[in-house]
Amino acid sequence: MMKLGSSAIVTIGALLSFSAGCLMEAADVGAEGLDEDVGVSPLTGGDGGNGIITGNGASALTPTLVSTHASLAAILTLDALTLSALEANELVTTLLGRTFLDYLVKCALPAGQSMTVSYLGSSYTFNGHVGMTPGWVNGALSTSDRRWLSACVLAHVNATTTNVSILLRGDHPALSSAVGSAGAAYTLREGAFYGDIFGLLQEKYACSGVGSTSARLCTESIAGLSPCGFVVPGNCRGTFQSACEALSGGIYDTCHSALLLPLLPSTPYPETITVYLQP
Repeated sequence: MMKLGSSAIVTIGALLSFSAGCLMEAADVGAEGLDEDVGVSPLTGGDGGNGIITGNGASALTPTLVSTHASLAAILTLDALTLSALEANELVTTLLGRTFLDYLVKCALPAGQSMTVSYLGSSYTFNGHVGMTPGWVNGALSTSDRRWLSACVLAHVNATTTNVSILLRGDHPALSSAVGSAGAAYTLREGAFYGDIFGLLQEKYACSGVGSTSARLCTESIAGLSPCGFVVPGNCRGTFQSACEALSGGIYDTCHSALLLPLLPSTPYPETITVYLQP
């Protein structure tokens, strides 16, 4: 399959405050090995490329916000995303629900599209930006649609309260817009995000790339879980063990729910988003 290119730059913030060094290597030498770019500086991949630059607004997408509100959004995925469907959904009735909905629409619809809903005499506008599932306005999401949308939402989650700009890359048409020289600053390949937050089990995965920063900890593993509550199988691409099938053009391809080992069952996710940070 031909890669469609790099994609969106977004700014994020979230719950939990952790102190850490300014730069942490996500892959340790040892059983899991280094990222497959062994011998190359972790500051790789910032070639301008494609993408979209944006900010996340005043409210942060926290790990708790995702875990407590994704099930309400799951109801929306069963049919077309319409104003009447939004106004009938419980998400619009609370500030936290509207915050989650803001990120959901931002990931789902492209720039220039928005949805304005009314609740108790007040109007709330949710703007699109990334455009992972533009067809949602016409009908229910497919399994692949849900996964792409989930990957985008998960990539916005952070383990600190710091706003961080990120570069999203992946094999998806929405991630192929030219960003120009602005993308050259995003040289630190953090890892990849994938899953299905709209399923019964809320599948949330991340794998470790070359490195992270003290403001981003969602790909760091603590006994197999990140501070964001994501399952971290291990390195995205390691010398000895990997969670993803390939690294091509700076994009991780088809990451799995477990390391790629003989006789170890795992679920593949072609709908994977690779994230780059500014060091």
